Amino acid sequence: MERLTKTYSDGTHGASDSLPCGENSYDYKNLLIEKLGKYEDLEEQDRLVILSCKYVYYIVDINNPKYAMVMKRPIRELAIYEIEDIDKENCKYFSTKEKAEAKLKELRGGE
Repeated sequence: MERLTKTYSDGTHGASDSLPCGENSYDYKNLLIEKLGKYEDLEEQDRLVILSCKYVYYIVDINNPKYAMVMKRPIRELAIYEIEDIDKENCKYFSTKEKAEAKLKELRGGE
C-alpha cells in the first residue's frame, strides 16, 4: 500500500508529499478512510499483528553455556508462536539484549 502520510521530527503526522490528489480533496479523505478501514477490518478479524520490537535476542549454543553467546535476529523472521513466547519462562527469544545476557549469566551459574 502506498503511504498517505508523512511523519514529522516531532512525531506528528501530515499529508504525504506524493499524493495523487490534493490533501484537502474528497479523494484524499476517501483514500484515508479506505486505508483505515482495511486496518480496522484486519484488527477485528485478529489478523493484524503489532510487533513489540524490531529485533529479538537469543542465545546461540544455549546447551553449552560456556561457549554460548547472545545474537540478534529481525523479529520478522520469527513464527507467530515464537513471537508470542518472547520473554516468557523457558523462552528462546528475548525483547532486549540485557534480558538475554541476564539469562546467559544465569545459565553460567551467575558468573
